[in-house]
Amino acid sequence: MLLSMLNFASKIGTSYNLQALHHENDVSVDLYINKKPNINACIYFLYGGRWTKGKKENFRFVAHKFLKAGYHIAIADYRKHPQVKFPAFVGDAACGFIEVDRYFKENYSARMPLYVMGHSSGAHIGAVLSADSKYLSKHENSKNLISGFIGISGPYKFIDYISTSKDLPIIFGPVESYPDSQPILLAEKAENLPPMLLIHGDKDNHVLPLNTEKLAEVANKKTVAEVFIVPNFNHVRTIAAFGLPFWPKRTNKIITKINDFIKKINR
Repeated sequence: MLLSMLNFASKIGTSYNLQALHHENDVSVDLYINKKPNINACIYFLYGGRWTKGKKENFRFVAHKFLKAGYHIAIADYRKHPQVKFPAFVGDAACGFIEVDRYFKENYSARMPLYVMGHSSGAHIGAVLSADSKYLSKHENSKNLISGFIGISGPYKFIDYISTSKDLPIIFGPVESYPDSQPILLAEKAENLPPMLLIHGDKDNHVLPLNTEKLAEVANKKTVAEVFIVPNFNHVRTIAAFGLPFWPKRTNKIITKINDFIKKINR
């Protein structure tokens, strides 16, 4: 009910064409083509839900916020556990990303910079996609496809906690595959990391801000990695802020950080 209200209220003032892009495994991406863009970039958003729940229609409020900010934006679906396990959902995210890139190449004369953004487990998926080149390696010019990664409240190294959970060993097993699911470990050996903006609430007790700080520490050895810790925000507020009328100053600060980051990278 709350998500429906957010989606309805946030749509006011937007102007776009909606393209449904389908790819393998009966998974699709909603691509919102801004009719009044003022930023030459598209954000590819991956929602959270602990790798087990969620759907793209619930996050239209995120699309509406970035449309108003002047971007094109895609909201991607992906298969989840128990239907699949790692790395299938990262593979789905890669296929959706490639479809968005293909759309712009076929319909726009100039290249459209694509930024991967995710919240929570969606940030984890986006970080794996950004740090492990194999997921996009079959695509033409895959080395430079991801212009930048924007991670919000993401779990980037939880290998020590997998065995303490009931379902995580199933989602990320077998044990020898655990390191392949950990963005910080992948970033340490990555040859081509995209620039990163890592956002986290300082009151997040669900996914500790240490995840963001440690990924930035590793990524900064190979690329630009900026950190923005949002005061008094918990795990949910960092995404709810895009739809709720509350916390406007902090929400605007997040949007401003993203704008500044993308403008810097796009130069």
